[in-house]
Amino acid sequence: MKQTILFLITLCSGTVGFSQMTCGTDHLIRDYYTNNPKAYAEFVQNEIELQNSLGQKSGEDTTLYIIPVVFHVLHMNGPENISDEQIIDGINILNRDMKKLNADTASILPEFRHLASKLNIEFRLATIDPYGNCTNGIDRIYTSRTNYGDDSAKINPWPRDKYLNIWTAKSLLQGWAGYAYYPSASDAVEVHDGLMILADYIGSTGTSSVLNSRALTHEIGHWLDLGHPWNTTINISINVGLACGDDLVNDTPITKGHTSCPSNLRIPDCTIDTLAQNYLTFDGITISSGTQDPSAIPAELANFNVTSFQAIGVSENSGQDGAFSFSGWDTGAPDGAVNYSDLTGNLNPAKYYEWSFVPDTGYTTTLTGISFRVKRTPSGPRTLSVRSSTNSFGSNMNVPQSQIEPGITAQSGNVLFIDDDTATEYLTVHVPLSGSNYTHRYLPLTFRFYGWNSEDSTGEFTIDSVSLSGTTGVTENIQNYMEYSYCTNMWTAGQCARMYAALNSPLSGRNNLWSPSNLAATGVLTPSAPCVPQADFYASTNRVCSGNSVTFTMNEANASATSQSWTFEGGSPASSTTAAPVVLYTNPGVYEVSLTTTNASGSSSITRSDFITVDGNNAVNAQQPFYDDFSDVVDFNQNWKINNPDSNDTKWVYDANVGYDGPGSVCVNGQDAFYLEMDELVSPYYSLSPNTQALNFKWAAASMDSSSMDDKLVVFFKKNCDSPWNTVRTYYSNSLYNNPDESTPFVPDGQTVWGDKSITISSFYRTDEFQFKFVYYSDYPTNRLYIDHINIGDPLSIYEYEISDLDLNVFPVPTSSDFKVTYSLPIAALVQVKVMDISGKLVYASTPQLMDAGQQETGITLTSEKGMYFILVEVNGQNFMLRQLLD
Repeated sequence: MKQTILFLITLCSGTVGFSQMTCGTDHLIRDYYTNNPKAYAEFVQNEIELQNSLGQKSGEDTTLYIIPVVFHVLHMNGPENISDEQIIDGINILNRDMKKLNADTASILPEFRHLASKLNIEFRLATIDPYGNCTNGIDRIYTSRTNYGDDSAKINPWPRDKYLNIWTAKSLLQGWAGYAYYPSASDAVEVHDGLMILADYIGSTGTSSVLNSRALTHEIGHWLDLGHPWNTTINISINVGLACGDDLVNDTPITKGHTSCPSNLRIPDCTIDTLAQNYLTFDGITISSGTQDPSAIPAELANFNVTSFQAIGVSENSGQDGAFSFSGWDTGAPDGAVNYSDLTGNLNPAKYYEWSFVPDTGYTTTLTGISFRVKRTPSGPRTLSVRSSTNSFGSNMNVPQSQIEPGITAQSGNVLFIDDDTATEYLTVHVPLSGSNYTHRYLPLTFRFYGWNSEDSTGEFTIDSVSLSGTTGVTENIQNYMEYSYCTNMWTAGQCARMYAALNSPLSGRNNLWSPSNLAATGVLTPSAPCVPQADFYASTNRVCSGNSVTFTMNEANASATSQSWTFEGGSPASSTTAAPVVLYTNPGVYEVSLTTTNASGSSSITRSDFITVDGNNAVNAQQPFYDDFSDVVDFNQNWKINNPDSNDTKWVYDANVGYDGPGSVCVNGQDAFYLEMDELVSPYYSLSPNTQALNFKWAAASMDSSSMDDKLVVFFKKNCDSPWNTVRTYYSNSLYNNPDESTPFVPDGQTVWGDKSITISSFYRTDEFQFKFVYYSDYPTNRLYIDHINIGDPLSIYEYEISDLDLNVFPVPTSSDFKVTYSLPIAALVQVKVMDISGKLVYASTPQLMDAGQQETGITLTSEKGMYFILVEVNGQNFMLRQLLD
């Protein structure tokens, strides 16, 4: 619902806490405008102009908007490398939703069906790339950035005024399922444009599901300038479920936002009015006004369509002015009767007063009671009851004696008996209402008031001051695609108008995407022959022990192959024509693999030399303490393996000029790294003695700005060729830098700049095929990290904990703002417990304290909002971290 711009601007400066979410748009937009006031001011002006232009438009936009699309699949040869078929399914679902062809429109609430609208927008995979080459609109990129998709992971963007760029990743920063910036927020910052979304939220097949399949539709809404229903593009301080907000669209109600689909879709959280002072006083009644009350409806019932109070089956007019008092009721009360048992009449279902009403479209009501005052003329009815349409007026409603003013007694069958034969004063009756029939109701409701057991037919039954108690509120559009409810199935007409406006705007080049010249240039107008498949493949592992098998998987681009041909040097079989062959390697060595893929348009081939390394019985004998000072580059190249997933200059390298006590060490250069880039240094195999105790090494590292760095070094152990890698130690930035910050490349210049690390090798890993690796996750920009003097043998004098030793836990689970952190210390240590929110802000820190060995706990109380938090336990300078959701 549209609000005034000035009002919303005042809310922008509010603080925001992090709550669990599936979309990162609000968070990123908030940060961008907070840090760029000029861009925010431009946005406000654009919004004013947009609202003015929307108010001038009329009629439906019949233009067909075709949008060329490219999917950039970021992967590391895992399930995140989703299939062409899954991507095509995702595009089909998106187009179905845009055009309102989804079958679940039948479940749209009746009050929103007239608003549910279709869009003449169609997304098509490009068939021509920016260089004029044939493409299927799917760009597969092997990169570690798939592990933390953010703006820096938007690799190889195609021109945004010609293609909609969609990047899919294994995981996104802060646990989001996806995000997209609005056109105004990406106009001046091209890296903001396009969509970033989890690979398992594309389509409904493969790694995704029907439940996740609407995420792409949601993010496209952001890309076309829609906000969340609870969060306008201006009022960027509101997160889902925390407060009511607005999205600047006229026909979407103010909402609080929902993270799941409630059993009752008519829950008003925001615009709620209490039904108070809504008395029907019958001031307009006269003795000649007929059977319907002509009085004005109380203003408090403005959100209802109300039928006038009326009399059925009794006299033609009220017997009194200003009161609803009709005669003609059935008799059965002897004159002067004192006891209820003296009455002989029965309720006549054809004689009653009736009042009907229904909440206005878009509103729902929850009723807690209906009250009225009642009296009789001297010969009027002695008994009365109330019934409702919820059970077709089949029974009297329950009225507890506590809800009746003295003078009326509740009898069996919920019949109300006026005790005093001569009493003629008004008495108050309150009928309590509860249950599903009266909760979040949107259907019509009718109450009937019956009277009987008159002394004669001229006696009148008088009712006055009828009123409802409860609330009425605006039904939220929980089924809107811009919700998080997971039962979304509609756009409103106002949202469609806003998306059309975005496509007709030059902001971020949206208006060029669907131009005839661009559609021809991107090849989306007419079907074309498939491209030649670009041969590519990967292996389940690139290094095995002799006697083990490797599974190969095709990863062809541009088109699917109809046939393929493999050759495997040193493998069995030596060749294959299957799509995913399994090859046995028995002889140690380094071997190449070739693949040729073919379809009707042609074929292509690829050969990878030195692709598979087969280790024989060549494990380094470490039965005695083993020492490697990296003084021999030939030995290093033969035995150690470097994995550089992003094929860039940030990688582990041998440095022949630097070492602890002589030339030779290994180094990773983080100066040109991007955030959380991953690089691996893998050791040879070692044959360990049962008495081997520790892996020791020396290290020297520096940062460019250690105060803001978040890089880490993770050490993994592996039991043998067939076992998985296990994390045994993580060195975070505060325990990684042992030298002052340097703005130029750090080079160790003496032994004093080196430190020692020691990691216990448990008996589980003391095998004939022990292996370890160092994995460096970078921040940006950092500096250099060196490792030297690898030693496998007795532990050093320093003691560092295994993560498993600490046994870090939080309880209770789920966790509220009051919780305890428990941990176990192998030895006495200096401990500090910290809690940070999702943005990295410190929200709690205990006083550093020397703690005894054994089980310990720290009680914590937070004043922060719900959301995801990081719990850090620092033990002698080493950090152990846990992620925890606070409900």
